[in-house]
Amino acid sequence: MSGHLLDEQTIAAIRRHAINGRSVTEIANTLGISRDAVRRAVDEAGIARRRHLEPPVRPRQDVTWMEDAACTETDPELFVLEKGERATDAKTVCAGCAVIEDCLDYALVNNERGGVWGGKTEHERRGLKPRRAA
Repeated sequence: MSGHLLDEQTIAAIRRHAINGRSVTEIANTLGISRDAVRRAVDEAGIARRRHLEPPVRPRQDVTWMEDAACTETDPELFVLEKGERATDAKTVCAGCAVIEDCLDYALVNNERGGVWGGKTEHERRGLKPRRAA
């Protein structure tokens, strides 16, 4: 079971990425873990993953900031919004997060397509640029 191989924060990050539609390869490269570990965690969480051709490999990005993210103690589905749903609860969690700027930069650098990252919805992130290069 992935729970024995991966820590809870990594599993939460995998779940959040998978819910946002990231491929197994994207998640594995971002978190620096094997695709098999990602597949096991996604399968055990019951999340449908993309089955089409996977995109080219991105350079690995430092994600150690995720260990300090307030959202790791929260249900990841809170940060995935249905059409027309307000992000008030997710933004409340983000407002008290010590790594909100790192999270926003991560979303901008990795072109996160959905959900709330760094206290911003996908719509609010459009047109923003990261503070620094990945």
